[in-house]
Amino acid sequence: MNEYFDKFEYKLAQLEDPKTYIEKYGERYDFIIYNEEHRRYYVGNNKIKYKLKGNGVLYLYYGENFSYETIEVDGDFKIYSIIRPNQFCYIHRDIYVKGSLTIRTVGLGGYIEISNNINIKDNSNVDDRGIGFVKDNQLSIYRSILNHTMPNSKSYSHYRGISNDQAMIKLEGYINILPEASGTNSFLDQHVMLLSNNANAFAFPALKIENNDVKASHSATISKIPMEMLTYLESRGIDREDAINMLINGFLNNVMDIDVDISPYIMLK
Repeated sequence: MNEYFDKFEYKLAQLEDPKTYIEKYGERYDFIIYNEEHRRYYVGNNKIKYKLKGNGVLYLYYGENFSYETIEVDGDFKIYSIIRPNQFCYIHRDIYVKGSLTIRTVGLGGYIEISNNINIKDNSNVDDRGIGFVKDNQLSIYRSILNHTMPNSKSYSHYRGISNDQAMIKLEGYINILPEASGTNSFLDQHVMLLSNNANAFAFPALKIENNDVKASHSATISKIPMEMLTYLESRGIDREDAINMLINGFLNNVMDIDVDISPYIMLK
């Protein structure tokens, strides 16, 4: 399995350290989004700062891309991200939330690494969900870090992955509850479905808790397509390929509420 990580690390090393590279060559963008819907498409190297105020929606689309992002939320916002590179996409986000933030991320193939490093203030709420699909010999890494620094905050992280052929998907989730963060309620959920015998996956949920007056837990599974469900659908006259596609869509739709049809990208041919 290390061969896939070696390929991934090599792509990073082709340039320089991603942050240093973006500082030197990246395009800089600063946005203040107030009570509105905003859409952006990114390729190339970008250093981006968003200030999201009031209520609104931010749609972000990524192709071949290196991005370092700072996102400050003061209000009630939703962020929808679609990542579909030809080969490679690297995104690091430092997010600061005062209020409520909903994040939805869809990654479709290629070599992808995305990190949401989320800092949650008092009486604030974060719902971070994502799905990733890999095939051939691709590798994708999805990282959700929930930092509770103040009292009475809530967070939920739920990521699901589909791995086919000889590809590998890695889900990392971290809950960090600081001593001052009493009354925290946080949960991690990670699930991967393997579509072939050679497909690979890792799920790493981790909790660091420094306050006793909290609720924090996690769940993680890696499994193949459930044969009993497949047999049931086939017994009802549904051919195997259609039955598998139905199970895949059911597995992913259980977590996402994004308004983008991704079924053409994940269905088996």
